[in-house]
Amino acid sequence: MRPCAVAMILWINSSALAEEPQELMVRADGQTFIGLPIHWGANQALLLDATGRLHNWKLENVAEFHLRDTPFRPESPAAARARVQRELGRGFRIEIVGPYVLATPIQSTSRWRERFVALYGGFLRWGAQRGWSLRRPDFPLVVVEFPSESDFRQAAAQEGVSLPPTAVGCYLPASNRCVLYTLSRDAGGTAETEATVVHEAVHQLAFNTGVHSRTATNPLWFVEGLATMFEIPAVYDLRAGKRGQADQLHGYYLRVFQRGGGSTSELAGRLRRLVESDAMFSVETEQAYGLSWALTFYLTQRHAAATARYVRRLAERKFGDVSAAQRRDDFIASFGRPPEHFAGPLHRYFSQQSLGNGN
Repeated sequence: MRPCAVAMILWINSSALAEEPQELMVRADGQTFIGLPIHWGANQALLLDATGRLHNWKLENVAEFHLRDTPFRPESPAAARARVQRELGRGFRIEIVGPYVLATPIQSTSRWRERFVALYGGFLRWGAQRGWSLRRPDFPLVVVEFPSESDFRQAAAQEGVSLPPTAVGCYLPASNRCVLYTLSRDAGGTAETEATVVHEAVHQLAFNTGVHSRTATNPLWFVEGLATMFEIPAVYDLRAGKRGQADQLHGYYLRVFQRGGGSTSELAGRLRRLVESDAMFSVETEQAYGLSWALTFYLTQRHAAATARYVRRLAERKFGDVSAAQRRDDFIASFGRPPEHFAGPLHRYFSQQSLGNGN
């Protein structure tokens, strides 16, 4: 099962919002938009509205814009709940749960409330233990469970996201929401469904708590490696792991990594390609996920302070793409060595690990 690709979503930090910047009104593509200007370059403009949705235009399509006297404020959870209810209709139950606005079909029993609460608290705790400066989300995190696969796919298609055939959950970067549907047990649901939904929910959290870049392209190995780690409940839920690190290993991706085999020099080459470019995800998808999981798990376990530096460095990137040389420089500046240096340590580290129960 493959999670959908993650695109760039922008995050507004709390200190910026505390200054109450003025709203900007933009007329573009025949519509009027109001929100906070994030980027206004020579060719492109980005605006974040009060719901957390990102709007992106070529400047040539912007007919008019001006600042309003009204300060920009994110939508409240109550307003988000009412908006989602209007959008989805009476067939959905809408709940406010911590930072989340959860929408569930009336006829089904919500099975995500407890899992999302545990994930949110566990994600913040996990990051704090490793020195990450995480912030609480500025916008309500909307999660919609659809009653059917067709509804789920339609929601993704409306935002231009193409899903793989086996997808059951996806983070939609434009609207900043997660959408999902739950497979029946007969169709192979629950455990795999839950892992994929948690994976996508971690994307949503990471892009709303300051982990990933505010304005620049994020290295996909770190985006996907982090989310893949959290597919294992013991990583974030203290009730799920009794053997510590052994229970946090991802059995499937550990085997993918081990099957990759090859010499240390071959692994070194793959690590270099993974860090410098996202191309491996297109041509060797499973290997890319397995290697991303292994590298992220190892670095956050054995080089926590350096990983925290890496997170801070990525967050400083400005708007736009990042070259292979810049990606490599970011890694070396944070970890003190190039990615290929970690080929030997990765081989040794994962040859010494044993899986906990349930992996």
